[in-house]
Formats: sequence, C-alpha cells, structure tokens
Amino acid sequence: MLLTTFKDEEYITEALKSGAEGYILKSQPAESIIESLRAVNKGSIVLEREVATSLSSMLTERKKVAPERLDISQRELEII
Repeated sequence: MLLTTFKDEEYITEALKSGAEGYILKSQPAESIIESLRAVNKGSIVLEREVATSLSSMLTERKKVAPERLDISQRELEII
C-alpha cells in the first residue's frame, strides 16, 4: 500500500501497475489510515475516494475515441 501526498494520475497508475494494493493520501485521518492498512492486510484493495475518482476519470477518458480516428461519414458522426 502506498501512503503518499501525491495524487497525480501518473503516480496512481504506476503504483497500481507495480502491484500496490492500496493508494491513500497522508491527508486522511490517522484512524482512516489504520483501517486501510487493516483492510489491505485482509486482502482488500483500498483506494481513497479522491484517488478512485481520479482513476475512474482516467479510464473513462481513455475509452473516448477522437472522431477523426473513426472511419465514418460526417452524417454518421452526427447521428452518434
């Protein structure tokens, strides 16, 4: 589990790719950090809400395809 002050997308993705089972920010209350450590110890993956939201946004953005990359007509694009 990573306990950090960094909430940049690059740090989050690299930590998870490297096998981190949790990513929480040091700004969390001590009790929340302790609960997160216990959860990871029991096999859970823990992501702070702010980190989970950022991760979700990254995944959603990656799914979007630029219209010029699609092999469709202007009319088809308007319908979509």
